[in-house]
Amino acid sequence: AFNYSGPSSSIVHVETQARDSKNAYVDADSPFADLPAELVGADWVQASSREGLYSAVDLMELTVVAGSTVSIAHDDRLPRPTWLTDRFRPTALKLTVAGQAMTVFEHRAEREESLTLGANVDVNAAAANMYIVFVQKR
Repeated sequence: AFNYSGPSSSIVHVETQARDSKNAYVDADSPFADLPAELVGADWVQASSREGLYSAVDLMELTVVAGSTVSIAHDDRLPRPTWLTDRFRPTALKLTVAGQAMTVFEHRAEREESLTLGANVDVNAAAANMYIVFVQKR
């Protein structure tokens, strides 16, 4: 299950089979390039690029099955929001979207669970890629 509460909720959706050349965002030319092998084939939330600075405590809510890995690619120009650092661990994986480096954070669901993902950033920022959510069954 997936729910998005941002202004672009009518167009934000889940895509399947992540791979190079598919657009990361629903509203921008933002093709994946050199997507880490660990993320190829994952489902991902094709969010709105322009909502990288939108603030909401419950911007995304998703339910995942046991054995899922939820990965979040987060813009390296930004401080990490608390919801991200509390539930996800940083990995060595990186990707670049729209010319910006993004670090991948990971959470492994040992049982079915619901996750609430908040704003991209907890402080004011000038520019930011919206985070990208990937989900894979292990």
